[in-house]
Amino acid sequence: MTEFPFQLLIRSTCPQKRTESVSCTALLRTIPGRRQVYDALWNNKAVIAKVFCDKISAKRHLKREWSGLSTLARRGLSSPAALFYGRTENGRWALVTEKIADSSTAVDLFNKAGESGKLDLLLLICRELAKQHAKGVLQNDLHLGNFAVDGEKVFVLDAGQMKFFSRPLSRKKSTSQLALLACYLPASDTDCLDRLCEEYFTARGWCFEKSDRRILRKQLIAHRKIIARKTLRKCLRTSKRFLRVHARKYLAVFDRDFCQAADPFDFIAQIDALMDKGQILKNGSTCYVSRLTWNGKDIVIKRYNHKGFIHSLRHTIKRSRARRAWLHAHLLGTLNIATPTPLAFIEQYKGWLTWKSYLVTEYVEAERLANLLQDSKTTQQQRSRLIAQVEEMLDKLAKCRITHGDLKHSNILITHNGPVFTDLDGVKTHKWNTTYQWRRARDLARFTKNECVPLSVSGLSMKLRKIFLPKSEKSIVDDFHSLYYNSRRRTWNNTFWLGVPCQKCPLDLWVYQEIISDFRPDIIIECGTAAGGTTLFLACLCELVGNGKVISIDIEDRPKKPQHERITYLSGSDISEEIIQQVKKFLNNTDRVMVILDSDHAKDHVLQELRVYSSLITPGSYIIVEDSNIGGHPVKPKFGYGPMEAIEEFLAENSNFVIDPTKEKFFLTFNPNGYLKRIS
Repeated sequence: MTEFPFQLLIRSTCPQKRTESVSCTALLRTIPGRRQVYDALWNNKAVIAKVFCDKISAKRHLKREWSGLSTLARRGLSSPAALFYGRTENGRWALVTEKIADSSTAVDLFNKAGESGKLDLLLLICRELAKQHAKGVLQNDLHLGNFAVDGEKVFVLDAGQMKFFSRPLSRKKSTSQLALLACYLPASDTDCLDRLCEEYFTARGWCFEKSDRRILRKQLIAHRKIIARKTLRKCLRTSKRFLRVHARKYLAVFDRDFCQAADPFDFIAQIDALMDKGQILKNGSTCYVSRLTWNGKDIVIKRYNHKGFIHSLRHTIKRSRARRAWLHAHLLGTLNIATPTPLAFIEQYKGWLTWKSYLVTEYVEAERLANLLQDSKTTQQQRSRLIAQVEEMLDKLAKCRITHGDLKHSNILITHNGPVFTDLDGVKTHKWNTTYQWRRARDLARFTKNECVPLSVSGLSMKLRKIFLPKSEKSIVDDFHSLYYNSRRRTWNNTFWLGVPCQKCPLDLWVYQEIISDFRPDIIIECGTAAGGTTLFLACLCELVGNGKVISIDIEDRPKKPQHERITYLSGSDISEEIIQQVKKFLNNTDRVMVILDSDHAKDHVLQELRVYSSLITPGSYIIVEDSNIGGHPVKPKFGYGPMEAIEEFLAENSNFVIDPTKEKFFLTFNPNGYLKRIS
C-alpha cells in the first residue's frame, strides 16, 4: 500500500509551463485503470489532485474536466477553481483543483442526517440542479457524491461528466435528471417526492402537471435499476467507502469504517483464530458462524467451508457465496430493504480455485419472525404490524423481480426497527418473467413448508400468497378488472338497487351484506351519496337484519333522493367541522359504527377522511375506502395519487387498523386494500 504523504511532481502545461510539487496526504477515491483522486497540499494550500491512468484516453478525460470547470465558471455556477494540469514524472496526466474549505460532500451529509434533514438537503440540491438546467448544464453522472455543500451554498464536482448546451434543458431531460435525484427518497414516500418536484418546477418557472408525475415515475423505476447495477460494481473496488486488498492467497473488500485505524491484513491472517475464540453460533459442514468483537465492533463472521474439488470449481465459476451475499446486501440496501450491515468479504484461494470464503456483518440484536408470531405475549396488534412490515419488504422484492432463494422463517429477523433479511447468497434478480415465477413459487413453498405458526394466528401466509400470486392468475384478474371497469355503460354504471343507480361492483355490495349481517352496526356513515342507490341498499340491509341506520353525506344536495325511515341525509363537505359535529350528534358511546368513504377520491381528501372518521369506528368494524383501484391499481393510471396512496400513508401512522384480505375473496373488487378493520 502507498505510504502517505508522498510528493507528486507535475510538469505544468496550463496555465503556465513550470514544475509544481504537490504533497498527497490521502487517497480519496480510485477507479482501477482510470484515475486516482488524492487529498493534497500545494503551496500550503489544500487542493485535490486527480491522476489519470488510462494510457489511451487520459489526456482526453483531463481536457474534458478542465474545459468543464472553465465553462461552469463562465456560466456563473459554483464549482472548485481549476489551478493547473500537466504530466507527472511517470508520464501520467494530472489535474489540480482547489479544495472547498469547510465543505462536505452531499452524500456524507445525507448519510448523517435525519429524515427531515435529508429532505432539506435534497431540496437544496434540487434548487442548484434547477439553476444548472436553466443554464444548459446536464450531469451525465448525477449523484450526491458530485456535490459539495458549505452551509447553504452548493458546489458542483466532476465537471468532466457534464454536457453543456446553448439553451436551457428541455422538460424531458430535466425530469429525467430530477428522477435521478429523487432516487434518494424512499419509494413509498410520495409526499416528499411531490415536495421535491414542486420545488424544482417552481425554480424552473413551470407547473407540475399529471403528465410530469407519470413520466417521473417511469424514470424513477428505470434509474433505480441502473443505480443498483452501478452500486454493485463499486462494491468490489477501492473507493472512498471501500478498500480492496490482496494478501497472498486472499482477496478481500473492506468497508473503510470497519477497518479504520486497524490493519486489514492482520485481520485476514488471524480470522480463523478469531472465530474460534468468539461465540460459536453455528458449526456445520457447510458453514461456520461466530460472533466476536474486533476493532471495537460487535460482528458476525460466516465462513463458507471447502467441500471438495467440484464444490470449489462451481463457486469459482459462479463466484463465492460470501461475495454474492456481500453484493446482494448492498443491492437490497439500495431498495431500502434491511439486512445486517455488510462490513467485509474475504476469499481464500488455492491456486486458481476459490477454497473458502468469509462474510463479515454487523451483529443484529433480533428475534426470529416465527418465534415472535408464536409467542403468547405478542399482542394481535403487534402481529398485525409485523405482518404488514414483512409484506411491504416482500412486495419491494416482487416489484423488482428479486427472489430470496431460501425464504425460511429463521432468515427473517425482527429488530426494534422492523424485519431484517439474512442469508443472502441465494438472492437473484430475474430478467425473464418465466424464471422469476418459478423461483418465486419456490420461495413461497419454502416459507410455508413446516410452518410452525398457525394460519389462524398469524394470517401471514394469506398475505404472502397474495404477493406471490402467479403472474398468469394476476394478469387474468387485472385484465377482467380493466374490461369490467372500462365497460361502465354496460356494467357498474348500469347497476341498480330497486330502480336506483348504485354505481358499484355487485361483488363489493355482497361483501357489504356479509359485514352488516355479521357485525350488525347501529350506525353506517356513508361519505358520498350520488344517486343514492347504495344508500338505499344499506338501509334495506339494516331493515332485513332488524338493526341500524344510515347517515349519508354529500357536498351536493340532489333532488329525488330515495327515502327510507332508516336514512338521514346531510349536505356539505364530509371533512368540514360543521358536518362532523352533526354526525357526532347521532352517535352514542355504545353504538357500533361502520364507515364507507366514496366522495372526493384525491389522496389528500381521502387521507383527511380516514383521520377524521377512524376515531368513530368501533373495534371489530370497518372503514371501507372505495375506488382504491384507480391510479393504476389497475385502472385509470393517469389519475395520480388517490385512495390507495392515502391508505398506505394512513396505515403507516395508525396501527389500530389492518387490511382485511378476506373481503377480497371474489378476486374482483373496486376497493383493493380498502377494507380496513379496526383491531384495537
